[in-house]
Amino acid sequence: MNFQQWLDVSSSKRVFLGSIILALSYYLSAKVGLVLSVKPDYISVLWIPNAVLLTSLLVTPYRYWIFFLIAIIPAELAADIPEGISIKMSAGFIIADWIEVLIAASLVKKLTKDEFKFHQLNHLIVFICAAVLMGPFYAAFPGAFINWWLSSQGPSFWSRWIMWFMGDALTHLTVTSTLFVWLKYRYLGQRSREPVLFYSELTVLITLIILSVHIALVGETGMILSSPARFLLPMPFLLWAAVRFGPRTIFTASFFITIISVWNTSHGYGIFSGSTPPENVFNLQCYLMISLTPFMFLSILMEEQKINRDQIRINESQFRELADFLPQAIFEIDLESRFTFVNQSAFNQFKYTPEDIDSGRYTALDMIAAQDQELAAQNIIKVIQGEDVGLKEYIALRKDNVTFPCLIRASRIVRERKTIGLRGFLIDISELKNMEAYIKESEARYDQIIQFSPVGIFEVDLEKRRFISVNDVMCGYTGYSEKELLTIDPAELLTDGSQKTLEKLLEDLFAGKPVASPVEYKIRARNKQEFQVLVNYRFHYENGHPKRASALVSDITAIRRAEEERRILETQLVQAQKMESLGTLAGGIAHDFNNLLTGIHGNISLIKLDTDPDFKHSDKLNHVEIYVQRAVDLTKQLLGLAKGGKYEVRPIDVNHLLMASSEMFERTRKEISIHRELEETLWTVEVDHNQIETVLLNLYVNAWHAMGGSGDLFLQTENMTLSDQYAEKYNVKSGKYIKISVRDTGIGIDQETQKRIFDPFFTTKEKERGTGLGLASAYGIIKNHDGFINVYSEVGKGAVFNIFLPASEKMPEQNKVVHEQIQIGKETILMIDDEKMIIDVGREMLTSMGYRVIAADNGEKALKIVNVRKDQIDLVILDMIMPKLSGRQTFDQLRAIAPDIKVILSSGYSIDGDASEIMAKGCNGFIQKPFSMETLSNKIREVLDGQ
Repeated sequence: MNFQQWLDVSSSKRVFLGSIILALSYYLSAKVGLVLSVKPDYISVLWIPNAVLLTSLLVTPYRYWIFFLIAIIPAELAADIPEGISIKMSAGFIIADWIEVLIAASLVKKLTKDEFKFHQLNHLIVFICAAVLMGPFYAAFPGAFINWWLSSQGPSFWSRWIMWFMGDALTHLTVTSTLFVWLKYRYLGQRSREPVLFYSELTVLITLIILSVHIALVGETGMILSSPARFLLPMPFLLWAAVRFGPRTIFTASFFITIISVWNTSHGYGIFSGSTPPENVFNLQCYLMISLTPFMFLSILMEEQKINRDQIRINESQFRELADFLPQAIFEIDLESRFTFVNQSAFNQFKYTPEDIDSGRYTALDMIAAQDQELAAQNIIKVIQGEDVGLKEYIALRKDNVTFPCLIRASRIVRERKTIGLRGFLIDISELKNMEAYIKESEARYDQIIQFSPVGIFEVDLEKRRFISVNDVMCGYTGYSEKELLTIDPAELLTDGSQKTLEKLLEDLFAGKPVASPVEYKIRARNKQEFQVLVNYRFHYENGHPKRASALVSDITAIRRAEEERRILETQLVQAQKMESLGTLAGGIAHDFNNLLTGIHGNISLIKLDTDPDFKHSDKLNHVEIYVQRAVDLTKQLLGLAKGGKYEVRPIDVNHLLMASSEMFERTRKEISIHRELEETLWTVEVDHNQIETVLLNLYVNAWHAMGGSGDLFLQTENMTLSDQYAEKYNVKSGKYIKISVRDTGIGIDQETQKRIFDPFFTTKEKERGTGLGLASAYGIIKNHDGFINVYSEVGKGAVFNIFLPASEKMPEQNKVVHEQIQIGKETILMIDDEKMIIDVGREMLTSMGYRVIAADNGEKALKIVNVRKDQIDLVILDMIMPKLSGRQTFDQLRAIAPDIKVILSSGYSIDGDASEIMAKGCNGFIQKPFSMETLSNKIREVLDGQ
């Protein structure tokens, strides 16, 4: 993984580590830069830290820049202050460096579309313009000004500006380019050769470059060569590096040449050391930039050409592979019709070998049968002249003299505005021709078979609009004899709507527009009976105009009736699937929400337990409890949508429930008159008492809204036995049911609203008066009890909702006495729940009731505890949904270890699936999350005391 890839996948930790590495690199390179700077003004001849920073920005996304820019602040200060540079001057240097690298990096990334590649010549030009010229140019102004302003003596502002500009320009030309190439490109510029020869040649080259640089720039004047000639001494070796070893070597060589020459010049050595510091440094910088830049361009140009040549070879190879992969023959020919390229399919189709084609003995016309050669030659000339002759059919000739039909399309090949040949493809259409012949034969057989078809058949004159012939089936359909039908306009047999359909069809047909077929009509027979038919037309034309039509007529009345019944069933199925999907989602949300409410409710109960009743925030705590209860009611609505969303099912007398709920509603809505007609011997049903009560209250409230606040509400119960046919419509089992009817005298419900009335979140009420969950929840609750609910209404005539619940043979149970106060105990309770919040709150609640509590956050831990301490544990409170071992698996193993241990099942879901199975296996009780301390204490005492 290179540096760029490392940053692209970095996390915040890697960004932080990268910033630390950058700061250290910046600090070390700053120390080197200060050593190379002109004293006492510290204008660096080669400011390497800027190269480090700019390279970091170029190889990283924009989002990391701010971290890198901030990281250099302490590094710059740490390098400058020990050298006696003031904080003001150091801060000015930092600002100037920011300006420089931001201009350079932003321009390079923008102009290269954030895909900067050093091996492309145009990208190198962008880099030189942006990083070498523009960035240093603008940054030199604030940098030189701060240096000049805070220095008491030394060069002028413009001398400092030119030294700053040239120093940073040289830095980016040599150092930044070298760092970028080594970080970004692992293999750039490497040539395929033997390793021994490669490193031997490279060693010789490096030695010669060092010697030539020493002689040219470092040695004493007059040594070996005269001064002018010495400047040119490194050039051949730089050319050698650029041509033989590519960009990485030439950039690296340029970097070391710059370091060596700058070091010696800044310390008074070399041929540029004779003049004043600004002048000798400027001369050196100019020499290095002028001498090194051409070789950089040369290496990049050669590398780009190499990459382009490699890409061309790859493209040619890919084209050859693709061409050979295609099933059609592809070819290219010159102006003499000799092949310059053919793919493998051409060899396979024509049975020629590559040697036959390469020999030049065969031309394109040799592949065409004699009868088509003249036509092919004419078309070749037309294509060469620039004419598009399209797809042409010929008889092709194989090497073994076997012929086959084919289609050929060709276009001319143009090079430098001159046609040099043709390129085209050939498709063997032998199978297509065979298919056409087969189709014609099949059509003839079809015409014979249709005469004996059992469906209605007729032929009609479209201009005269009279039947030409009809078969006996048509006579049977219409009730008219053949003689009578031949005198009738076909439109007279159709209903009014179908006559319009026929007129539109004829209008389009004579206008030349496409005509759909088959067409569905409704026929009115002689006895006035109507039935639906499907007509398949076949039109016959003379001189391009429709003259006659043949048609097949099928009676589809039974099909349409079945489709309508199917549509009704599909609508019911879609509604059921929709409710099931939403129920799954609602159940999951309600489960998690109930866990949260358990923690909230439990903590509030604990606070109130330890708080004096006169505490000033007691009212607020009571309000929170009320809000939690409202949230509990909302989750019950959501669980009403869930599949199997029942809590605690027991046999009840619905009449008692209906009386209790309606009396309570009547007390709060005295403007409503409630009339009850209840079956005295109503069958028992096994339901969740609270959920059925919720359904009834939802229906009462809807009726109250529909009646505008006043009216009559009629409640009725009765026993019913549903037949198989009636039960099938609602996808329930036949048998004994009780029926609950809730009828109002309200405004009624239109048909469109009835179609969506049980959809979740659909409501016709104002935003403040309804959520759209009431009837959807009612639908889900009744369905989860294996029953169904329907509605009948007409606008202005009120509405009636009918609930059907399967009857039970069990006797109704009496309501259990619920204690309102917290009951305490001294037993030991094992609490198992994977939610830490539930464990923490439950432990406190149970401890406050006087119980000894053992907690386990999963089934495996719980089983280990029971194995060791089963004789000490009086009760287990078991969560239903847990990772690893589920509640059901934990329960089974608990009972295997301690068969008599008492267990209360706890869940944010309702009793369904595994929960029902656990209860059926003898679980001692169920408690629904969220629960209050009162509810929990009562349930515990109920189970422990055997109530």
